[in-house]
Amino acid sequence: MRHLSLFTLLSILATAQLFATAGEELNLMLILADDMTYSDASVYGGQAATPHMERLAAQGMRFDNCFQAAPMCSPTRHTLYTGLYPVRSGAWPNHTFLYPEIETFANFLQDTGYRAGFSGKTHIQPLTSFPFEFLSVKAKNKNPDFGQVDRFLGDCADGKTPFGLILCSNEPHTPWTRGDASAYPPHEIELPPTLVDTPSTRSDFSKYLAEITYFDSQVGQALELLEKHGLADNTLVIVLTEQGSAFPFAKWTCYDAGLGSGLIVRWPGQIRPGSVSKALVEYTDIIPTFFEAAGLPVPPNLDGSSFASVLSGKKQSHKQHVYGLQTSVGIHNGPGHYGIRSVRDERYRYILNLSPERVFSNWATKSDWWKEWTAAADAGNPFAKRAVERYTKRPAAELYDCLNDPWNLNNLADVSTYADKKAELAAKLDDWMKEQGDQGVATELAAEDRLWKNAYQWKPLLDKELSKWELWMGVPHPSVSGLPDGTPTAPRPQDGVPLGLGNDPKNVFSVIEENGTPVLKITGEIYGGLTTLEAYQNYHFSAEVKWGEKKWEPRLDRRRDSGFLYHCVGPHGAFWNVWMRCVEFQIQENDFGDLFMLAGTGGSVRVRETNYTDPQPGQAKYVWDPSQPLRQIGRVERSENHEAEHGKWNLIEVYTIGDKAIHLVNNEVVLAIENIRQRDVEGPLNKGKLQIQSEGAEVYYRDIKIRPITAFPQHLKKAANM
Repeated sequence: MRHLSLFTLLSILATAQLFATAGEELNLMLILADDMTYSDASVYGGQAATPHMERLAAQGMRFDNCFQAAPMCSPTRHTLYTGLYPVRSGAWPNHTFLYPEIETFANFLQDTGYRAGFSGKTHIQPLTSFPFEFLSVKAKNKNPDFGQVDRFLGDCADGKTPFGLILCSNEPHTPWTRGDASAYPPHEIELPPTLVDTPSTRSDFSKYLAEITYFDSQVGQALELLEKHGLADNTLVIVLTEQGSAFPFAKWTCYDAGLGSGLIVRWPGQIRPGSVSKALVEYTDIIPTFFEAAGLPVPPNLDGSSFASVLSGKKQSHKQHVYGLQTSVGIHNGPGHYGIRSVRDERYRYILNLSPERVFSNWATKSDWWKEWTAAADAGNPFAKRAVERYTKRPAAELYDCLNDPWNLNNLADVSTYADKKAELAAKLDDWMKEQGDQGVATELAAEDRLWKNAYQWKPLLDKELSKWELWMGVPHPSVSGLPDGTPTAPRPQDGVPLGLGNDPKNVFSVIEENGTPVLKITGEIYGGLTTLEAYQNYHFSAEVKWGEKKWEPRLDRRRDSGFLYHCVGPHGAFWNVWMRCVEFQIQENDFGDLFMLAGTGGSVRVRETNYTDPQPGQAKYVWDPSQPLRQIGRVERSENHEAEHGKWNLIEVYTIGDKAIHLVNNEVVLAIENIRQRDVEGPLNKGKLQIQSEGAEVYYRDIKIRPITAFPQHLKKAANM
């Protein structure tokens, strides 16, 4: 958990008083486009009609020098929601994910009284690091659900609850199928000076412009809802256009058209209407700006800083340099590792191409218009030839005068009169890379492990053959029928001789199929355990569980019972002749997530002491309470009951890092334990096999899976008070 010093807190609050509206919290509505070169919008002098954005700019402030840290969707969004540059957050390639310890905007709003809402395109991972109220289907290619947004804003207005709401459009991302392209006849539009004039280029650019206007209509819908619910006057509205379009020399590049972004801010009563700022600002600055404007403590240790004073007119400038990077590992039709790094001041942009010997490629170089470009180049068109060569083959260094060359067409890197500026910016970029832990080509090669499809992926543990497990069966109760002659039985599982390894005469454990999905069926008739062949350490375990109908002796008159056991070590049968030495995640009716330390394990748990009323009146009972100090307790009840009704599936999860573990039931943290150990062995118990119990009740498990992790997600650490 992060802590602020008293001096820092007082300084923040003193500054915040300059901006916060007395008696009324400031809300945030952030609206994000997708792959939109900002200069193509009419609000920035472009061809695509954007009347709603123009109206917003007339009511607030337009920024002409806003930049993001990466010209791709996923790292851009992770940067925006964390306030951190991509390498530091772990999210530097596309289709990426955060390091588990990183906090996000939704985390920052927790405990402030604000609701954190989200609707539209996600393209962020893992979703557990983003505890928003999702107001639409969580997907990387969806538009906001304005019906859900309407209800959310209505609830906030009725309850006088402040909010931070993020609305993410999927426009104007390819394939450019929305909007009215007839409003932009291909033969009438003007192409940017970076594009080769061909029929396919004009046709697709027309469709792209139409989608910008479609996005603008979404901005209009959002603003209308604020007016409808009386929230416009106390809501900070931010519109961002994201990185440049999918046409060459924009998205996937570190030119101004790639890293540059439109930014329009409306803050009633604070911004002079119709103002324009030339201040250098970045996406990393958005979170601290809102928190300062709202009078909330600005989260510490961010890469960004607040530009609220620019909004209020107290300052005219913000940063001296902005930074960006492009990682091509993982992009569609990419060149493998082709890293690009860049720094820009108020006038000049310096670009470092880490692998200039390689040929650059991406989705654009597979398009129909690219085929027309290369055909024109082969036919001797000098402009097409230069465009194709310039896009696919880059020098090691590039330098551009962005004031006089906004499209970055004239490389000054080898012009002697600019040598000092080149050296100055190269040194700035080198310093930034070192601060961020960016090792250049080595970081590019490591990007494979930062692709969501490659890292921290689930490993299924259940198949029809139970090939990843072994069986150990305890002693049957005398009531069990149909056993082979001479099978020993006993009234109590801890007495008698267990059936042992691989001996399951009543088929207590089996795999059935339900809608094409394997399901583990446990009859419960004989106590036993299904144990993984492999031991695990530092992982996230997940499974779904539901009760059947049957119960058996000796628990015929007691609550249905099973359990998930982890950090299992030593021989089978260490506890009651059935289970290994372990930590138990109790699965019992009305007691999902309780903690039992079996056969000589121990640990420290934050508990509240009370007394049982049934079935052991007066006996001390310990209930998990994260606000309490740690105590060494071997049996602890979960904090609250989150079990679904009988016959419904329940999601159980265990996160373990080292000698700590967190229990979740149906997405709720119900218990946490620290300092897990064996009482007769020195050192922590931080690794072991997994077991699933048969304990007198019919029960079903499905979607049993595990994945490695390196740290607890920040929101879970906070909930567990670790």
